[in-house]
Amino acid sequence: MDNLTKEQRSRNMAAIRSSGNKTTERALRLLLKKYGIKGWCRHIAKMSDKPDFIFPQDRAAVFIDGRFWNKCPKCFVRPAIEENYWIIKIDNNVRRGKLINKKIKSINWTVLHFWEHSVKNHPPLSVV
Repeated sequence: MDNLTKEQRSRNMAAIRSSGNKTTERALRLLLKKYGIKGWCRHIAKMSDKPDFIFPQDRAAVFIDGRFWNKCPKCFVRPAIEENYWIIKIDNNVRRGKLINKKIKSINWTVLHFWEHSVKNHPPLSVV
């Protein structure tokens, strides 16, 4: 169980600003540049779901998923502390990700997901 009240936890979480996984995103950005792949951008005002990379001309959204926050089926490790709290939170992340996929696909965009560790260790060259 969480040792903070709901209001305290909300205040704590609101104070944390997302910076993304800069190392992984940088690795993919360098790969795109290395292979001369153009037409991508990082942000687009009309897309509220915040993909890591967007290819507007190709109508493709690219997400880099973290092994913990997005529950990698191969290497996710259950948290030892406050397990119930974190499992609920992570399961909600996975559920929200599926809804975002449906929403983006419903406007006829392609959605691509890469695990952060596959980008860092084995870049997805077949897709790039």
